[in-house]
Amino acid sequence: SSGINAEYGQSKDGGSQLKKPKKKYSDDDCYQILPHGQEAHWEVCERILHIFALLNPGIAYVQGMNEILGPIYYTFVTDSKELEVQHAEADAFFCFTGLMSDIKDNFIKILDNSQCGITHNMDSLMAMLKENDPQLHDAVTERGINSVLHSLSF
Repeated sequence: SSGINAEYGQSKDGGSQLKKPKKKYSDDDCYQILPHGQEAHWEVCERILHIFALLNPGIAYVQGMNEILGPIYYTFVTDSKELEVQHAEADAFFCFTGLMSDIKDNFIKILDNSQCGITHNMDSLMAMLKENDPQLHDAVTERGINSVLHSLSF
């Protein structure tokens, strides 16, 4: 996990509103102090998600978005070219926003059971799995593994 545990709510004017993140750190936790002006990666991801939520009040922030952002941000921030790394936050935001425009219906609760919602998509995935790899389908089903837990990121 990226360490993001921010919650978003609805403000009186209908806009998205960030609530203070809940820190789960104890006083005994030991963290390396970053040099002045440097940010931890989770802070960058938190800012990307916050700005996304402000720009998309109909979706705001939903648990699991950080799991989608993480690999995108990681890809840019670990680039071998220093010039590219300097733009990792902007590039990750751009790609995350583009991807979310395609998969946003998976994050809108009232659409969960509709034709474009997560439940329908996961049922379709399990049907494809049953057709293409019945052995894996049976193993997943017998163990009661929820398809959302292993496949939403894909």
